[in-house]
Formats: sequence, C-alpha cells, structure tokens
Amino acid sequence: MRKILMLLLVLGMVAVGVGAVAASDNNTTNTSGDNGTIPTTDPTENTTTATTATTTATTTATTTATTTTTTTATTTATSTTATTVATTTATTTATTPNQNYVVSIEANPLKGAVPLKINFNINTTIPSSDRAKIEWEFGYDSESWSSQTSPSYTYEKDGTYTVTLSITTKSDNKKYQAESVKISVSDLIASFTASPTSGSAPLEVTFTDTSQGPTSWLWTIYKMNSQNTRTSIDTKTSQNMTYTFNNEGTYEVELTAKKDSKSVTTYKTISVSAKATTAPTTAKTTAATTAPTTAATTSPEVKAASLSADDELIPNPMDVIDEFIRLFFAMMNPAKYSLEI
Repeated sequence: MRKILMLLLVLGMVAVGVGAVAASDNNTTNTSGDNGTIPTTDPTENTTTATTATTTATTTATTTATTTTTTTATTTATSTTATTVATTTATTTATTPNQNYVVSIEANPLKGAVPLKINFNINTTIPSSDRAKIEWEFGYDSESWSSQTSPSYTYEKDGTYTVTLSITTKSDNKKYQAESVKISVSDLIASFTASPTSGSAPLEVTFTDTSQGPTSWLWTIYKMNSQNTRTSIDTKTSQNMTYTFNNEGTYEVELTAKKDSKSVTTYKTISVSAKATTAPTTAKTTAATTAPTTAATTSPEVKAASLSADDELIPNPMDVIDEFIRLFFAMMNPAKYSLEI
C-alpha cells in the first residue's frame, strides 16, 4: 500500500511538471507572431539600434559638413592669396617710374684738334624698355643731333661746344635731363712728354713734342721760388730738346706751340734733389776697412820646417859625449877652443 502511494505521488509530480512545460511552450508560440501580431522583442535593443543609427548618421553628416566647410575655407584662402599677390605686383609696377632716374653723358675725347671725332654714350638708370625718346644735341648747329644710344659726331671747326642729352620715359612721359658736357676743338693743341720727371742732380731730362698743328715752338725753363713764384732761367726754340738740371730745386718747363697768330701753352713740373754723396763715403769706408784686413791676413807666411835625409830625430850618444867634452875644454881654455859649429 505504501509503495502504491509513493508511485501515485511520483506520477502526480510528473504530471504537474509536464503541464508547466506545456504552458510555457504555448506562451512562447503566441508571442512569436504565428497569429500575425508584432513580435514583442526587448525594447532596449531597439533603442540601442536606433541610437547607433542616429549617431552614425549624425557623425556622417557632421563629417561631411566639416569636410565641405574646410574645403570651402581653403579655396577662399587660396583665392585671397592670389588676389593679394596680383595686387602687390600691379602696385609695384605702377610705382617704379616714379623713382628718381639718373642720366649722364659719356664722351671721349673731350678735346682735340680739328677734325675731331667724339664718341658719345648714355649712362643712365632708365631701363631701355622705358625709354620713349632719346635726344642728343651736339651744339654745332641745328642739324647736329641724334636719337641713338651711342652716337658719334665729328667737329670740323675750332670752338667750344656744349653737348646735351635728355630721355623721355614711356611710363610717366617725363623728361630726364643730363648735365651738359663741354667739347673743346682747336686746330692747335700743345702737349709734350718728359722723362724722367724727378731725380738727383745733375738730372738730364728729355722733352718730346706731341702737339697738334704748330709750326713753331718755344720752351721756357722756370725755377720755382719759395714764395711760389717762378724765374725764367733758359729758353729753347727746337721742337724737341734735352736739358740738364744741375742744381737742386723744383722747376717748371713750359711749351708754347704757335701757328700763325695763334698760340697755346702747356707745362710740366720737374723735381731735382741734392747731389748724391754716398759714393765717396763708400770708397773711404772700403779703403779703411779692407786694406788693413788684407795686410794683416797676408803678412808673414809661416811654413813648417822640413828635415833632410841626413837629419835624425834622436841624436847619436857619441856625438853628445863629444859635444860635452868640447864644451868642457872651451870653458877651461876659451882662447884655444871655440864654440862655433
């Protein structure tokens, strides 16, 4: 009986467990959507998913917006920089012509005898690209002008001519004027060379005429005084000359070149120092120093004595005894014996 009760109890517990399991299965089946209803999933999961999507969308939108903004800003900055550079360049170009340009004349030679050809050149800070007009005036007549950069002009008559130059710029249409240059043209030019121009007395100097156009010459030698005045000491009329300056001092040699009624003059300075006194002093010093030295050095010549074949370095003992005996008897009787050898 007890066993039967125990068996029934076990069966009842099993039945209860089976019922509970069945009830659980029914509940799950109803919520899974078999009857067309919306499944009831955990709302937390839906919220998280939605939030993630929103975040992703927001992040994407934000990134896109930021990228777009940055690109726009960069483009704007680049445009601004380009505009600034263009503006600066334009301003510089516009202000360059307003600087103070410099213009001057180069001419070679500045004087000479007719016909005299002069080569001119422009020396300026104005660039060639900004030179609208070049105007040379050579001062000879109304036809003596040029618009070249490096012209030349030949003067056919004597006189002094004024050369001018002006340059007009393209950028501001302004004329820049150079300082004028004087050209001296003559059919008579006086010039000469002198060699040497300084030295000790007596100084011989050669003078060579290099004048242009003269038919006669006059050389005048002047001695300069302490009051900066000069006194004529000699004259010559040859074309070239050689002159000897015997005394110390400063001299001026003047050449006057003449042609018909015209004459032109030029001069050079000659410096003469005192006569040299070092030669006699050197001679005396040499005589006083060299002679005694030579005499003392070449006086008696000492020679070593030489031995003949008969000479012996060690004397014979018998000879020594004979000499001793002879000396003894000579001392005892000087009248009979002599010490002469």
